[in-house]
Amino acid sequence: MPCDYNPELQARLSMERDKAERDRLVAQAKKAKAEAIKKLEGYLNTGKVNVGKTAQGEIGFIGWNKADRLGFCDACAVNALKLKGSIAFISALARARTVSAVELAGGKH
Repeated sequence: MPCDYNPELQARLSMERDKAERDRLVAQAKKAKAEAIKKLEGYLNTGKVNVGKTAQGEIGFIGWNKADRLGFCDACAVNALKLKGSIAFISALARARTVSAVELAGGKH
C-alpha cells in the first residue's frame, strides 16, 4: 500500500541498528493504522464522516481530519475498508450516491 511509506518511520528504521527496535516500530505503525481505520469506520457509522468526491473528482472522505488519518490518503483508506469488507463503508457509499462503481474500482492514488 502506498501509504505504508511514511518518511519519518523510514528514517527511524534506517537509523536503527537493533532489529528488535525496528520490529517494534513496524508493529507500532501497523497497530496505529488499524486503529485509524477502526476510528474511520466509527465516524462513518455515526455520520461524522461521509463518502463523497474530492476536488479532483476521486472518491474521498468528507470530514475526516488530518489528525485521525495517521498518514492514510483517501484511496488507501478506501482499499483498506474494501479489503476488510466494512459494512459502515458500504452503507456510507450507498448513502453517497455520487460515487460510481467505476470510480471505486479505479482507486487512484
